[in-house]
Amino acid sequence: TARRTCFAATDNYHGGALAAQRMGDLLGGKGKIVVVKYVPGSDSTTQRENGFLETIAKEFPGITVVDAKYGQDTVETALQATEDLLTRHPDLQGLFACNASTSVGALQALQSQRRNEVKMIGFDAEAALVNGLKAGQIQALVVQNPYRMGYEGVKAAIAASRGETVPQQIDTGVELVSRDNLDQPEIQALLGTQ
Repeated sequence: TARRTCFAATDNYHGGALAAQRMGDLLGGKGKIVVVKYVPGSDSTTQRENGFLETIAKEFPGITVVDAKYGQDTVETALQATEDLLTRHPDLQGLFACNASTSVGALQALQSQRRNEVKMIGFDAEAALVNGLKAGQIQALVVQNPYRMGYEGVKAAIAASRGETVPQQIDTGVELVSRDNLDQPEIQALLGTQ
């Protein structure tokens, strides 16, 4: 049987908390928001959702999460879920989507309904999302570091094969990307656009 020696990954709860803090700042600590979740039982996205929801509840009592819906596996299902949320809540100020497919679907829904007043924070760095950020349709993206995941994972595997002690968990970092820091070289490298 295989056993895990080390796990190199994003701290997904922290990523959700970063998104919540930015949402709180964007809305001045008050407003109505929705969350577009991924699928039930997905550990990484559930951690992001929990980080977001718990941080909003703890740090921004003036912000109400009025609804949440699963976007499921595709951009199309996330688009439909988000359109439903937007229709049910015409007075929204904010939206958080927790992975690439839900973020792209949510962005498309906001665009199709011309809901420019809704502040959106997404997760991941698909080209459509980076373009939405540049255009001001997305206010921030929480971005993982896949290069560092691979690098740290290989480094730990080599160390373990040599009998060296390796940590059980390596946090590979997460960044909040906005128009303010989009042009910084380290962000460009993270997005793979450099």
